Amino acid sequence: MLKVFIQHTDNNNLTHDSEKAQDTVTTLKKKPSPPRHLQVVDKKLSEDGEGAEMYVQWEAPEMPNGPIDGYVYKVCWGLRPCAASNDYTDCSQEKDAGNDTRRQITRLTPLMYYEMSLRAFNKDDGQPRLKSDAAKVCDRAPAPEIPQLKDVKVQCAAQPKKITVSWKEPEQKEHWERYQLVFSANKGGNEKIIKKLDLNSPTACKQGKCSAELTDGLAANTQYSITISPYMKKIASFVEDFLVLNCKISSGQQSLQSSGSIVITLFAIFVMSIVKLT
Repeated sequence: MLKVFIQHTDNNNLTHDSEKAQDTVTTLKKKPSPPRHLQVVDKKLSEDGEGAEMYVQWEAPEMPNGPIDGYVYKVCWGLRPCAASNDYTDCSQEKDAGNDTRRQITRLTPLMYYEMSLRAFNKDDGQPRLKSDAAKVCDRAPAPEIPQLKDVKVQCAAQPKKITVSWKEPEQKEHWERYQLVFSANKGGNEKIIKKLDLNSPTACKQGKCSAELTDGLAANTQYSITISPYMKKIASFVEDFLVLNCKISSGQQSLQSSGSIVITLFAIFVMSIVKLT
């Protein structure tokens, strides 16, 4: 909206308003600039047990080019990290978000990556919506609750050289199908993977007690790290580096060290997802 004032300047260089104070002129609407500061402000597992949810919020466009009439959004998802979000091909239909600047996205698959594209729009006399360019935000849905392994032990023997790992499955052992163990050697500050073992729970575990050993490629005076990555049926994914153990083979008879630290680095594979946006 423009307000036009009519003025004139006399010969003495004095400015005077005309008797008519002003006219009002309304310009045509244009598409607004993108919404600002779009961000994920919270994410959590759903209380009803149906996956996970995220909360996003944003601010109105810097250049509305007319009163903003609303926002529309869509959500795309994929297995690869957000840096590859342009390759996501599974997307919801575009939905109206009204005039709110906060939105809840529900029924998300834990550990899946999700990108939200948000546009502001203006309406002008029945013409198609004048939509802004999209603002985008991408994040990963939170991990599900993961039961812990029990009585985890690692033993490094020098004569003969051998690493033995043992643990007890959690009471909710129906969650686990198999395990992946990665053995790495650290010598001179350089860590190198020397062996990967894939173990099926029924064969590696008897009455809930599991074990694995490595005898090939071991050396004395070397620090080793062993990561245990269970495969969780509920999310159809490995929980990578779920448990990290360390031990050292000495040059003597036998060295025994047992230590573990939980590292939550998760990677989902082959996940099917249904997204319900509300």
